[in-house]
Amino acid sequence: MSGTLRGKTLVEKLYGPGFRPVPHREAKAPWSGCGVEGCKDAIHGSIELYVDDLPPALDWYTRLLAKLPQNVWTAVSFCEGHLKDVIQRSVYDMHDEPDYWAPWRASPPVLTHPPKLVDKPKLIVP
Repeated sequence: MSGTLRGKTLVEKLYGPGFRPVPHREAKAPWSGCGVEGCKDAIHGSIELYVDDLPPALDWYTRLLAKLPQNVWTAVSFCEGHLKDVIQRSVYDMHDEPDYWAPWRASPPVLTHPPKLVDKPKLIVP
């Protein structure tokens, strides 16, 4: 088996030298309620966010991301307004701001898992 497993892996060829994938890990946000600090609105749904390169904390979104653990899919709950804002911001960062992407990294925070909405309570009439 000469040469087997000695060359670059496929991800190294794609993302650069030294890149090694990490195991898939999941966590839940360490706070309750909406993920935006100070928001008291009712929870509408949750999103799994992944951060591998912490951004500078400049606004409510980047402050939230700076609190998340690195290299872990973290489920964060949001109210309806902030849920829409996070989805819009994640899509914008992913498609329209390539300058935010660090070389051979998964940054900026990538929203690739669909949001999960909270079930509405059902009215049961006897």
